[in-house]
Amino acid sequence: MGVPHDICPVFSEYFSMGHDSNRCRFPGREHHTELDAMDPAQSSKLSDGIEAPWWKLWAKRRNIVMLMAFFCMQVVYLTRLSLNVTLDAMKVDLGQSWDNEQLVSSFFYGMLVTQIPGGFLASKFGCTNVITVGIAGTSVLTIFTPLAAYGGAGWILAVRVLQGMFQGVVFPCLLDLWARWAPPSERTNRVMVTFVGIVVGTLKAMFIGELLVEFVSWESVFYIFGGAGCLWCAAWFKMIRKSPDEDRSITDGEKEFIMQTLGNVEGQSGDVKHPCKGIFTSTAVLACAIASFCQNWGLVNTLNMFPTFLKDTLLYELSPTGFLTTLPYVSAIKGLTIAGPLADRLQVKGLQTATQVRRNFTCASFIA
Repeated sequence: MGVPHDICPVFSEYFSMGHDSNRCRFPGREHHTELDAMDPAQSSKLSDGIEAPWWKLWAKRRNIVMLMAFFCMQVVYLTRLSLNVTLDAMKVDLGQSWDNEQLVSSFFYGMLVTQIPGGFLASKFGCTNVITVGIAGTSVLTIFTPLAAYGGAGWILAVRVLQGMFQGVVFPCLLDLWARWAPPSERTNRVMVTFVGIVVGTLKAMFIGELLVEFVSWESVFYIFGGAGCLWCAAWFKMIRKSPDEDRSITDGEKEFIMQTLGNVEGQSGDVKHPCKGIFTSTAVLACAIASFCQNWGLVNTLNMFPTFLKDTLLYELSPTGFLTTLPYVSAIKGLTIAGPLADRLQVKGLQTATQVRRNFTCASFIA
């Protein structure tokens, strides 16, 4: 069973949103104009002018963006894990003895290729457009996976690599989206809600996938999960724009509030120069990369070995959807829902800087 490997919202928010400075430099603009951007404490003092009870999420356009991003992560993991939950049944039905590890892991070879280019594509074509293509591509490939399975392991490998390539662009594009939509005082919390979708999508894949395999067929998992991705793409394409400035449904007050707190981030139009040498020699970037590698290594191995330990060492009878098997995912949701608001609160109150929050939360996650 595959497991999520991108569920550290604090690290993701750090990597995507850049720096602690209150100045934003956009090299692509004439004269390298610098625009003032507010820190969380400053932006929390402003209002978008929308008076609505908390349950009317649709009153604020950025809440709609957040919910769609939340469902985006669910679709990503439903399609990604569709093979994981069906592979054993597929092999029995087709009379094959394929290598599970090889078929499942081939996805990440494709993903590795497109994650960095995904950020460049977002700058050139718009993050929402690239996300649409990424999810649409992986959803269509998911629907055609049963056909590939009947063709043999080679076809499945090819489909999985292509799926990874399409999904590789989604994460950097979502982070680019929040760089344009999330006020500093809400940033960590909105990124957190987005990445909770990873855990929810994983749980759905496990529960729904097992039920479909048992009561319908293993093929139905691919058709339903892939179809859900296609439906999401249609809604995303119609409803979401890459920035408040391009959204026709947003109120003037909310648009002014977001753009004022972000320092008119939409000013970074035109050609953007990417200091590749500076990026790859930056100690901050290297620290982020090492932290991400170690976090993913520990998380994936823990979640992979936990069911095996319970079954083989403690001799528990486990179901893929049993309480003990899903406990790490439920715990992850709880941790994420606490960490996001707390991180924003610490910054809004001026108790910690953004750098301190990111360092402390990242280190705390490793200790835990």
